[in-house]
Amino acid sequence: MIAISGDELVQQLVNALSLGAIYALFALGLAVVFSVMGLLNFAYGELVTVAGYAMMMLAREGAPFWLMALVAVLVAVVISMAMEFVAFRPLRSASPVVRLFTSFAVAVIIQNLIRQFV
Repeated sequence: MIAISGDELVQQLVNALSLGAIYALFALGLAVVFSVMGLLNFAYGELVTVAGYAMMMLAREGAPFWLMALVAVLVAVVISMAMEFVAFRPLRSASPVVRLFTSFAVAVIIQNLIRQFV
């Protein structure tokens, strides 16, 4: 049997709660987008990734956390709006299958752009 100290137990509880909170935020974001747009946006994870890279670049420059968070949110909003205007808005009246494939396509495009530039 493995013995776990009190400090390790507390650390694992904090790790589990923080990871659960991150999963809950992802699920909440997907649910909000689905309820507003009627579309399951599979590019949502890529938006979070791009925001994370924006924060990482600012962290390398020594920026304060509040600035990193603000810039990350702004980057995600700008890319979300670009996705809406370029990919999703022209297909509002299309079938749900077409919009679903568009969502997959946008996710793949963003993934490849991240691979290309990072």
